[in-house]
Amino acid sequence: MTNDVWSEDWEKRMESRLHSLGCRSIADYMGMFSDEPYSVLAKRLGDDVAPMQLMSLQYREAAAQGQPIVAAKDSLVRILLDLNKRGWNVGLHWKRRRVDVHVEWLNTPPMHDDLKFEKQKEKVWQALLQSNPPDGWIPTSIQDPILKAAFEKGWPHNGSEMKGRTTD
Repeated sequence: MTNDVWSEDWEKRMESRLHSLGCRSIADYMGMFSDEPYSVLAKRLGDDVAPMQLMSLQYREAAAQGQPIVAAKDSLVRILLDLNKRGWNVGLHWKRRRVDVHVEWLNTPPMHDDLKFEKQKEKVWQALLQSNPPDGWIPTSIQDPILKAAFEKGWPHNGSEMKGRTTD
């Protein structure tokens, strides 16, 4: 990664690269590689792209479209793919990796000025833990049944939890 990652024109640079790949939006780009973590997606775009930039653009776009839950689901999948490669409860340091996933996901860019978004993510995380996924579980899309159940329990689809949210 170069020192120019956070230069003033980073958003324009990203937009230009996405358009050169035939993508109209960050969602289009991410949809092309729905089972890859942010780190891999950033590398595809160049050495001067940080995974956090992709997350920032993804969340901003999702908020503008009234779909924060879609970005939240997608980000959790990508973070699990990146930081929990071997699967749920697998490996010597699985507890540490789970903590890393939790912290990383809670620190994804907020879409609103209030704490509702962070509270929703924490509720989803607790629902995921309570569901006790099987050893080796790794979601590969937002359609994963375990992930969907955690979101249904932790981030209900009644529209009262988040301004501008739509169902997916």
